[in-house]
Amino acid sequence: MRFGDLKTQSLDDYLAAAPPAAPWFFVHIPKTAGSSFSNELRAVLKPYKNVHIDYTNRDRTHDQQLNDCVDQFIASPDLARVRSASGHIPFPLATRIQAARPELQLMTILRAPVARVVSDYRYQRTEMHPPHRQFIAQFPTLLSYVEHPASHDKMARFVAGPQADRATVLRNAMEKFAFIGLLEMYAFSFTTFFALTGNPGRMPREHLRRTPATRETEVEVTPEIVARIREKNPLDVALYSHVHAILRPHRDARLQKRQPKGRGDGDAAVL
Repeated sequence: MRFGDLKTQSLDDYLAAAPPAAPWFFVHIPKTAGSSFSNELRAVLKPYKNVHIDYTNRDRTHDQQLNDCVDQFIASPDLARVRSASGHIPFPLATRIQAARPELQLMTILRAPVARVVSDYRYQRTEMHPPHRQFIAQFPTLLSYVEHPASHDKMARFVAGPQADRATVLRNAMEKFAFIGLLEMYAFSFTTFFALTGNPGRMPREHLRRTPATRETEVEVTPEIVARIREKNPLDVALYSHVHAILRPHRDARLQKRQPKGRGDGDAAVL
């Protein structure tokens, strides 16, 4: 199945076409509520596997470790057994996992680009991020991080790879992923995904790894910073807008169908 089918199908038809017993891999883009979502996968779609690197290993680069952990997962018995798995694994590596188990479906969650960059910066300045001291030294201000290529178009890189252009990013989202949700439509995205897996009616239960408010994580997000983030992340802005335009009509239709007259239109009331 393809996420792009939602552009022409009704939500009911899209859900009906889903293979209910298919295994899923959640491409976890940092700071998109992924830790909470992964915990739900662990609870509902068992067996579950978290594919991750060892941040304390200084002998190999981050990219080398990503390749290593994917190789290990593909070679392990876990791949054939899992009903779900997740990890900070970009699309080019996720497709290697999918090639080893072709029935595997890919999904991810996006977040409004400005909010995601700010949240990513704040999180990496906490002890929850093992190399946080190095990060603080390298990026003493939010603007210094916003200007650095490491912060640019991270969602697009996870969806299509580091060299992808706008057309490739949008095409991958439509054709290579079975589902893409939005943090800003989290309840709708959550219930839609779990309905795809044969678990209709399930609602999100917890929010994990919330970034604490400390002196190190305090930031001022000025209009200039907002404009600069959008300028430096054109692919993320285009990707988010494209997915939002596909999901919103389905979300709004479900709201109208199920919401009592006079109730607000917040996402939490969708399903």
